[in-house]
Amino acid sequence: METDPTLPDHTIFRPAKLATVKGKLPVIAFGNGGCVNIGNAFQTFLAEVASRGYVVAAPGPILANLNPFAPGQPRPPQSQLRQMLATLDWAAAECARKGSPYRGRLDLTRVAVMGEAAIAWLDWRLKGDAKAAKWFAGKDCGLCRDARWTVKARGLD
Repeated sequence: METDPTLPDHTIFRPAKLATVKGKLPVIAFGNGGCVNIGNAFQTFLAEVASRGYVVAAPGPILANLNPFAPGQPRPPQSQLRQMLATLDWAAAECARKGSPYRGRLDLTRVAVMGEAAIAWLDWRLKGDAKAAKWFAGKDCGLCRDARWTVKARGLD
């Protein structure tokens, strides 16, 4: 787990001994559950994935306090769609950049976008999935009808 100045608002998970990995590494842009902007929120899971030969970028910095929802704690900033897209741009740039430890090492034909709990939102925003959009947009959106949710803002159509 590390930060990288070429992708400053993310946390990178990769195999510990990058030079010993044979072949090119697939890339995963990971969306944190609740869209929290904490790069190490899923540290154990993402480190395990990376140990299998993947490069994973999660939005947000490495934080020492992994319980930002504890009583009295302010809500952490939310990650943004632009961060998911930035991961993909970063991978392409680093694969080509002279001096990068990832130069020629990333398999840009094997790229995944995944997340914890935010997957429907990602399907809608990244893939334009009409079925997923029905959860978030429109006057009868799925979350709008759910009594457990309070709609504070609209206009996502």
